[in-house]
Amino acid sequence: MLVNFDINPKKHRNLNMNIVGLYPLGDRMKYDIITYKNKIFVENELYKNNKLVLKCKKDYCFEVKK
Repeated sequence: MLVNFDINPKKHRNLNMNIVGLYPLGDRMKYDIITYKNKIFVENELYKNNKLVLKCKKDYCFEVKK
């Protein structure tokens, strides 16, 4: 399963990440990042439709539970 999320569009309009590998990690899901367009990883929160979806640390992202 390949999912594409945009980093916060207000701050990073042209930066997109492709992430793959959804699997449980405690009470959250872990997403492995495989590619990102400009090869700069920003330790940031990921948004989809202006809603916080993932919060990232170095080489992985955690799904945000609402």
